[in-house]
Amino acid sequence: MKHPQPSQILEGRALLFAVLALSVGGFGIGVTEFAIMGLLQEGGADLGVNNARWADD
Repeated sequence: MKHPQPSQILEGRALLFAVLALSVGGFGIGVTEFAIMGLLQEGGADLGVNNARWADD
């Protein structure tokens, strides 16, 4: 039994789908990380923690 070469495993639509899935997943992870960083000060203000207090810890 001859094993397929790595370049023959994903071709055409399967390769496009794999690249698209990885791109969407990477974008989603990046967006959630930056969204949390952008909301960090508002969350701290809601909890009554100011910038000086959490910067010292």
